[in-house]
Amino acid sequence: MKHALTVALLGAMIALVSSFDGPLYAYLDPGTGSMVIQAVIAGVVGVLAVGRLYWHKLRSVFRSHDSAPQ
Repeated sequence: MKHALTVALLGAMIALVSSFDGPLYAYLDPGTGSMVIQAVIAGVVGVLAVGRLYWHKLRSVFRSHDSAPQ
């Protein structure tokens, strides 16, 4: 139920923001590019860290279970 509410609120916010009809003035200073690059690098490092923490579980998902004890 919480997931449906979250999706509904996100949809309502997107609809509200996209309904603005006027000129939008924005300024991107030179630091914005480096902040975006830092965010991308942080995301990649975060995914790699989670992958390292759960490596054995991920590996067991893709490993075949053919070998039966003899």
